[in-house]
Amino acid sequence: MEKLEKEQSVKLETLRKYATDLTNMAQKGKLDPLVGREQQLERVMQILCKRRKNNPCLLGDPGVGKTVIVEGLAQRIVNSSSPFKLQGKKIFALEMGRLIAGASNRGEFEERLTMIVDEVKLSEGGIILFIDELHTLIGAGGGGQALDAANIMKPALARGDLRCIGAATLDEYRKYVEKDSALKRRFQKVLVAEPSVDETVDILQGLISKYEAFHSVKYSEECLTAASSLSNQYISDRFNPDKSIDLIDEAGARVMLHKPRGATGQITEDDIREVVALWTGIPVEKVSAEDSQRLLGLEETLRKHIVGQTKAVEAISRAIRRARVGIRDPNRPISSFLFTGPTGVGKTELANALAFEHFGSKEAMVRIDMSEYMEKHTVSKFFGSPPGYVGFENGG
Repeated sequence: MEKLEKEQSVKLETLRKYATDLTNMAQKGKLDPLVGREQQLERVMQILCKRRKNNPCLLGDPGVGKTVIVEGLAQRIVNSSSPFKLQGKKIFALEMGRLIAGASNRGEFEERLTMIVDEVKLSEGGIILFIDELHTLIGAGGGGQALDAANIMKPALARGDLRCIGAATLDEYRKYVEKDSALKRRFQKVLVAEPSVDETVDILQGLISKYEAFHSVKYSEECLTAASSLSNQYISDRFNPDKSIDLIDEAGARVMLHKPRGATGQITEDDIREVVALWTGIPVEKVSAEDSQRLLGLEETLRKHIVGQTKAVEAISRAIRRARVGIRDPNRPISSFLFTGPTGVGKTELANALAFEHFGSKEAMVRIDMSEYMEKHTVSKFFGSPPGYVGFENGG
């Protein structure tokens, strides 16, 4: 047995040098648990068990948990709760930076990658590669007349000799991978959507023990709900569960810095609100205001910005309140308004005031000024340049 393990370690010399063994990390308990995402994990395992083109590609916005799904698979393999075909397999996360670093001579990068592919083939399905930021394969090491990483791996990917899990954001996939149709067809897409507020709370409950042990603090149930709902409402440039996890992490670090040595701090809803206020610049009082109180007083708040437009302010406030209590179709917009009137009566200002009061920032409003689209050619700003023009691949 020892001899067999020794032979295997010699075989995997290149892999261990340029990749990280996720199954080994899972055995040591260094990975965070996977909460939810059963459907996506099931699909990944299905694709991996195919005979050919058994390469799943996880697609989703940054921070929705693509990498964690692969870590969850590694934990399942270690716990023997994976399908029979995947039991005993090893998952290696290939790091392109380490692979390219120092490969100054021509052919050195290709040699390293070929050795990795050969080692995976020799394992006869015993090793699964994971490549985060899949688009880095395209063009990597392809200086001069050399083949890039994607072209070196394509034959093995198509035959099923090399099982590989990729992960990329939707923008990167569209910009780099979709253009290479040969590489695109070798990977099967698995979409990872952003979790809802309730799903994010479940994820936080699954992770919270790790953060309590690290920061030596205790998190209340209310602070997890607050982290999920406040991040969803006030932090619009990032995605859950990443932004909610960052919130509870920073709140834990903040309380730990100010508590006496050896004492166990308690994280409350107010601590989460203070961190949200620090991130966004919105005053704590505004973040702390009860949702019901804020909605009931919406007319009065808007009237401070807009004087004399009583009917418009009341109509908007009623629509917002109806949406928040759930008396509307969740698959339709809150409401549609057409503000009409002469220049300078406050149409744009009312929209700005609503964005500021309801979402906490005027930047939350997407403004489309139709006077910018008077010329025929300016319509390309909406749906991108036509084929043959600069910027066609970027979209609208």
